[in-house]
Amino acid sequence: MNSTPPALAPIFAVLEDALLTAQAAFDKLPGSAVIRRYVQSSHQNDPGRTLLELLLLIFAIRTLLQSRTRAERNGKHFIQFSEKVCC
Repeated sequence: MNSTPPALAPIFAVLEDALLTAQAAFDKLPGSAVIRRYVQSSHQNDPGRTLLELLLLIFAIRTLLQSRTRAERNGKHFIQFSEKVCC
C-alpha cells in the first residue's frame, strides 16, 4: 500500500537519487566510517546534540572562511597612517 500521490513520485525519485549520490560521495572520504559511527552513536543517545553539533560546525567553517575574505573585500586597514608616517 503506497500512500504517495502520483504527482510526487518523480520528486521523491530525484531526492532519493540525490541522497544516494551524496552518500556514495561521503563514503569515499577518508575517515567517513569514523564520522558515521560517531554520529550514529550520539544521535541514538540525544538527537538534539547531533543537530547542535552540526550547526556549530557550519558556524565555525563560515566564521573561518569569512574572516579570511573580509580583509580582502574592504581593502582598508584598521589603523590609518598619515603621509608623514607612511613615507
